Amino acid sequence: MWVSEDLLAVGTLRGGVIFINVTTGVTESTIDYSNGLPDNEVFSLMCDKNAGVWVAHEYGFTRIATNLPFHSFHTYPGLQGNLLCMRLFQDRIYVGTSLGLFILTQKVSDSQGVKKRISFEYERVTPINEKVNQLLEINGSLVAYGAGGIFEINTQTAKLILEELVRSVLYATSLNQVLVGTFNDQLRTFHPSRGGWTETHLLDTLDNHFSH
Repeated sequence: MWVSEDLLAVGTLRGGVIFINVTTGVTESTIDYSNGLPDNEVFSLMCDKNAGVWVAHEYGFTRIATNLPFHSFHTYPGLQGNLLCMRLFQDRIYVGTSLGLFILTQKVSDSQGVKKRISFEYERVTPINEKVNQLLEINGSLVAYGAGGIFEINTQTAKLILEELVRSVLYATSLNQVLVGTFNDQLRTFHPSRGGWTETHLLDTLDNHFSH
């Protein structure tokens, strides 16, 4: 079924609906059981006037809204805990939860040596096993912070920068310094670099109490 002049929707018997850009030859997306379709066996397709694709399957009908900028990522396996934050960094999706940090990875498997099947699943970013409150980009690096401290992320591994319970983090670009609020109500300042963070003690002379 043609969705537009460039986009073709292909209903399959085993893999859901595949959306192919015929101009570039790129498979733009696959909608199957792993991300919302009730069944991978597609009986028929129909396109409505709003570029929505209606999919007939064993359980009835499902409408795929191709022109909406929303995607659901929670149905992929491997994600644990309550979702607290999410960030797209270097074309990878990172999700912070109450049980750690996870990255959405792509898996390619061969079926009988002929057909390659692409699937997605979440994998833990080690060694983060505690709550991740927020994800920030600092000086071109992805930084996660929470109950386990502050970590610099390198794809599926993390380097511990500060081992302390962290309440909030702010990167001041004009100062090139990171302000860290801790759970014991301290406000610490650091200069970030590739080799590590150096504490600057910028606010040590202030006697005021800071809560945020």
